[in-house]
Amino acid sequence: MKLRSVETAFLLTANKVFLGALISTLGCALQGGAVNLAMLAVGRAIAGIAVGILSGVIPMYCAEIATAEDRGKLSGLLQLMLSWGFFAAQWIGYGSFHAKSDFQCTCECKARMPARAFLQ
Repeated sequence: MKLRSVETAFLLTANKVFLGALISTLGCALQGGAVNLAMLAVGRAIAGIAVGILSGVIPMYCAEIATAEDRGKLSGLLQLMLSWGFFAAQWIGYGSFHAKSDFQCTCECKARMPARAFLQ
């Protein structure tokens, strides 16, 4: 049985969300466990690739799964969650600024891990 092109695109989009979450988890794990600057930089680069994938795919995925009357609500909710994530990241960064150990460098990276695991 052949899948229609819309169903195929939907399945591919869902797989891209999973792939982006997997790459993001790897990048965050590298950052959180970094023992030197090179490992931290590689983790940041990998996480940046994941952010690029997810920021393009997730809005499209939301639009595909939503009914016509809910698309606007989902788009607004997506932007609201991005804003709350930025807000939380700034406060975590501010709080870790006052730490005087290696925890200062890896706190922000470790704080992102539960969200990455939730996407999977």
